Amino acid sequence: MRITEVFSRVGLLAASALVVASCSSDNELRSGPGCTSPKDCPAEMSCISNICAKTMAPPVTECFIPTSSSTCKACIDAKCLAQCVACQDDADCASMVECLSGCPDTTCVDNCITQHQQGFSVYLLFGGSKGCKKTLCASECS
Repeated sequence: MRITEVFSRVGLLAASALVVASCSSDNELRSGPGCTSPKDCPAEMSCISNICAKTMAPPVTECFIPTSSSTCKACIDAKCLAQCVACQDDADCASMVECLSGCPDTTCVDNCITQHQQGFSVYLLFGGSKGCKKTLCASECS
């Protein structure tokens, strides 16, 4: 029986309780009972213990963009994690960070920005002059 059938048969509140009760851990999001094989579930789900389930990725707790010190990294992980992870997950932003880390002058900086324009807006939110790193972690990352 699909979850839509459960909603219509037992009502929204009872079905919600059924869905919540079927969760076995924080890493699984259960969508409802009624599968006997993976083909009974939507494409992004598996059949686990006769329930269509989607395994959730664990929460991200740190960023892996290189920093100048452990103090800077701790600050970024505490105050700028979303912006840092967005940059590390964007290929052009991550490449821009790597490119900028070796720049001795503004010509080099301009070249890095030109080479990785697609990641520039994401970079600005993280490492730009008004980005999270410069505003919330300025002293730790100087």
